[in-house]
Amino acid sequence: MSNLPNIYIEQKRQTYACNLNQRIRQLCIEMPPQLAWAEPGICFYQHEGQLRAGRHPGFTPLAEGMPVWPDDLVLCEARLFWADHAVHLLAIDSANCAEVTLSEVSGEDTSTGKQVIRQAQTLLTLRDKERFGLKNIDLPDNPNVTAIEYRHQGRVLAWRLTLAATKGANSHV
Repeated sequence: MSNLPNIYIEQKRQTYACNLNQRIRQLCIEMPPQLAWAEPGICFYQHEGQLRAGRHPGFTPLAEGMPVWPDDLVLCEARLFWADHAVHLLAIDSANCAEVTLSEVSGEDTSTGKQVIRQAQTLLTLRDKERFGLKNIDLPDNPNVTAIEYRHQGRVLAWRLTLAATKGANSHV
């Protein structure tokens, strides 16, 4: 292990008095993410005046760049990914949310971080193409999307996604 670089991660937790959609919008205005992912909190939706169960029509959970998700769609969880950090957001209730920011700590200030091993893995989004908005896309794999895993004593402590090259805002990954 002595040949491995010293990499530290820091996780900061905070709560906000706004709903998840509002907090996502605030973060994306400050700095548009490379990738964004969200999970709707309700499994029923209105379609042509009828209440239906299942996936929300037209909703793309994994998006590149600034996400374009309906304002009226209640989200229970979201993750925003930049080249050097990530934010994991959870809805507490309809008016409050919590977030954890994950970032690598470098330089002299590593006292608040945890030493880890960083591993990069190519992300394959093939398990449920419809869930990720890829139903009609012939995508054997996506070598542009990489999962960065942070391991400590063999266990994954945290992860984030990153892009090798940005293709364009609001495109499907």
